[in-house]
Amino acid sequence: MKNGLVNIEIFIALDRIRGKHGVNVGHWAKVAWGEAESQVRVSELRARAEKRGGRPFTYKKCVALTEALRQIIGSVAMAKELLELIRKTDDRDERMILYCLAIPEEDKPATEMYLKAVVERASKS
Repeated sequence: MKNGLVNIEIFIALDRIRGKHGVNVGHWAKVAWGEAESQVRVSELRARAEKRGGRPFTYKKCVALTEALRQIIGSVAMAKELLELIRKTDDRDERMILYCLAIPEEDKPATEMYLKAVVERASKS
């Protein structure tokens, strides 16, 4: 991740999950951003994925699209899909991002406390 940008491959993977579960692009975008016009954002992200320019894929967009899929297809299905992506990813940083995306809402406070402790311990070394 550089300057809030996330590897576009994660968007491509999320879009594949959307397609696999038969989720309409417009519905996905509306759940993610709450606007009917948001489908344009997904189209522009696809254009970027195809190297034709378009919107950058930011962390906030990544989280919004992931959470929207979680709402639409369910937490268990989304966790399984993200674990499958994690197993296929060779890049440690991408795996870490995917692990964070896979954390259920109810486990985020405990996970954040753990991560904070790890980082603070490292800063004291």
